[in-house]
Amino acid sequence: MLIDSLSTAYHQSGKPVIVLLNVPAPIETASWRDQVDAILLVGQPGERAGESIADALTGTVAPSGRLADTWPVRYGDALADKNFPSEVGQLYVSAPAGGMDKPVRELKGFAKTRMLAPGESETMEIPVSLYDIASWNERKGRWETAKGAYHFCFGKSAEELLTDCQVRVKNCVSLPKRMSHE
Repeated sequence: MLIDSLSTAYHQSGKPVIVLLNVPAPIETASWRDQVDAILLVGQPGERAGESIADALTGTVAPSGRLADTWPVRYGDALADKNFPSEVGQLYVSAPAGGMDKPVRELKGFAKTRMLAPGESETMEIPVSLYDIASWNERKGRWETAKGAYHFCFGKSAEELLTDCQVRVKNCVSLPKRMSHE
């Protein structure tokens, strides 16, 4: 097997073996993962792959992005949670019950912290406009906010929410059509 001969040769010369997985889906790694020093899933990073991979490997940036897919990982394999104190915070909004048909919770914005020291925190600002909580009223042909309490939640993901608040809209608000440049 290629990985056997390569990892043996590199380890005998005192060099680490790092495998970059440039793949669109999970692959089998159980049969060889203990023969290498690190596995970095790069997905399909695009034309600036070299720069982004080098930055992640040297610790210049934290590999703390979010994926739309679920990838199986062994407990303890997620190094970003341990070695890179940078996080992406996500803001979700739930519309008032009984208003227009909307999902239970919608992602309305996100922001990434700078590299933080252990125990350090950072205030994040994610602007939200009336358009962000409005829905298109097909019957009336306009954007509208529903009357009632909007529930804002902030956290690492939709499943790991850390704080929340409510904002009450007293009356339904009709908004002008958005311009194409907005």
